[in-house]
Amino acid sequence: MIKNYDFLKHTQLFSDLKDIVSVDKIAENKLKITSRLGKDYVFASYDIKDHEAIESEQFIQGRLKDIGLAPLHIYEEGIMPDINKAYKVFEYRQEISLGEFLEVNSDSDCHKLGIAFGEVLKNFHRVKATEAVDWERKFLTKSNYLFYIHGLSEDIGENDYILIDYIEANIHLTKNTPINLMHGKINEKNIRIYENNKLDLRGIKDIAYGDGVFDFVDINRLALYSEEFARGVLEGYFDENKPSRKFFRLLSLYQAYTILYNKVDSNSKKDHSLDEKEIKQILEMYDNFNELLPEWAR
Repeated sequence: MIKNYDFLKHTQLFSDLKDIVSVDKIAENKLKITSRLGKDYVFASYDIKDHEAIESEQFIQGRLKDIGLAPLHIYEEGIMPDINKAYKVFEYRQEISLGEFLEVNSDSDCHKLGIAFGEVLKNFHRVKATEAVDWERKFLTKSNYLFYIHGLSEDIGENDYILIDYIEANIHLTKNTPINLMHGKINEKNIRIYENNKLDLRGIKDIAYGDGVFDFVDINRLALYSEEFARGVLEGYFDENKPSRKFFRLLSLYQAYTILYNKVDSNSKKDHSLDEKEIKQILEMYDNFNELLPEWAR
């Protein structure tokens, strides 16, 4: 067993392979390592170009701790030039993904978890920008570039101009929106649940600021897994108060943008990724944007 994992000797923690009792593959790029002291670790390898992002995770974890989360402790990170990989070693925790949780739990439990996640997201968005961010200009630039790329596309759908018209008619709403910390990559895989109902957030590789409402396009997608979870998120985020009309107008604007964004290049790997089935379901959720509120929130 040990000779197959000789590269682990290049880490500080596992420089002496005799300290390792067992190694089990738990994901394509992750190994669970049990030491002779009975402690379990996870060794994860990445493309070497990702090392800079891994280095910044300690700072990001500090921000997560500030909002009341307990992110996985990172014991070590570095590069292995001999195998052209970056790596990190962090604590092993028995956990499941949000997708797994929503699949096996009752509507009531999904709703409760949604409330808890809504409270976490609210605290996340309370972190204000430390530098000037012109969100209105940034979103306008991104939208205009999207329109340009769409115009070059050979596969223009019959509903695409509904999305373009909707974005153009509502883009003014981005003026003077509050600027705060954004997650940007919420999905059913990188929200983790441990000890039955405790939450951890993953997938944050850099700090990004903008309009936090944009994160709710990912909640729309998660509503396809569980509407009760999505309703719970709104309840926890708004302290059981009714969200403003402007909140839903901004959400529908950002949702139209992300649908068109996915239609322009359905093959590329991107944040807020939607497949054709999900695009159809979300368009139905908004009745092709004849409705302001997504169906699950009405």
